[in-house]
Amino acid sequence: MNKASHFSVIEKLNSQTTARFGDALLATSSKAVELKEHFDGKEYPPVIYFPRESVEMKYFQKVEGFHTRCPIKGSATYYKFVVNDHVVENAAWSYENPLPDSNQIKGYISFDKSKLDVEISTE
Repeated sequence: MNKASHFSVIEKLNSQTTARFGDALLATSSKAVELKEHFDGKEYPPVIYFPRESVEMKYFQKVEGFHTRCPIKGSATYYKFVVNDHVVENAAWSYENPLPDSNQIKGYISFDKSKLDVEISTE
């Protein structure tokens, strides 16, 4: 694979960014970033990453033994979302030790909006 055909652009969001699931505040930060990944001439939907310290980690439990690997970001660690009896597997992920081109997302967490109905807003 030609590395130039697979790349990401990471930009700081210049506003307060908030993620909610129903009434639960998952994260709020003025330091969130947006990652736009490009592969073979196509752009994937943008993904917002929040600094770990701005995420309400009480809602998340690390998933042991499950990882995915991206050739430009590295190995992703996953978290399940737990509220009362509501559990969503692999609802969030982070790159603990991203590859050099993606170092801006080290210590950041993103939410899988296809599994967790997260509303993200900017102010």
